[in-house]
Amino acid sequence: TDYIFGTRRDIIEFRRNKTKLGSDKIARLEKLHNGEVAYVDSEVGELIEGISKRGLDKNTVIVITSDHGEEFLDHGGFEHGHTLYDELLHVPLLIRSCTINPEKENSEGTRRGSVRIQTTVRLIDIAPTVCELAGIAAEPAFTGRSLVPLMDGKQEADRSVLSEGNMWGPSGTGWRKDGLKLIIQSSSPKVQLFDVRSDPKEQENLANRHPKRCNDMMSDLKLILQTLSQKHLKARPPSLTPDEIERLRSLGYVK
Repeated sequence: TDYIFGTRRDIIEFRRNKTKLGSDKIARLEKLHNGEVAYVDSEVGELIEGISKRGLDKNTVIVITSDHGEEFLDHGGFEHGHTLYDELLHVPLLIRSCTINPEKENSEGTRRGSVRIQTTVRLIDIAPTVCELAGIAAEPAFTGRSLVPLMDGKQEADRSVLSEGNMWGPSGTGWRKDGLKLIIQSSSPKVQLFDVRSDPKEQENLANRHPKRCNDMMSDLKLILQTLSQKHLKARPPSLTPDEIERLRSLGYVK
């Protein structure tokens, strides 16, 4: 339907010929994106209300998240899959569970209501969270940690975050720890280091100004990649049924 306004044609033309998208077109695309987000938000409300009306809210856990954000030339990238900046990595995560009582009093003796967690968490934390909410043991292979303590009011430092991407263009690796974020691209010797607490839009590269902090972050990243590599070597390959393979093929994940 957005062919009427030319927006989809603009995107296709941009993909094919890398024609320049003016600020007016970028602004229009951002408005469309924000409109879609608002629509999904309203539909989430309908979903929660529908579950409650059917009496299913007492034994249902709802988790809503996204696999990526969108970029509108914030750092020169467009759509998604090109960079590891926070416009792509910072995604919504909403969890609603009957096992977390919003009326429970916190340590100060006041009722909490809904909880907004300011701590940095990861998508790998979702699986162990769902397991704990369901009352089952998490798989030993899970590398994330349950968010239930945070949802229940416990305070915690930011969790370290590993990010990797190789969807379009050169592959990259990111490492976020203690308010710093390191980004390395395989095709470039350039290393980027940001203080995401004082520079959340990642505009000022501190790599040359703080070489020791940069080297420390690179050493941490190397160690975590080696650890994960050893775990992957021990991991069992997935066993898929013909139906599951066909479903993956229909979604474009299997050729």
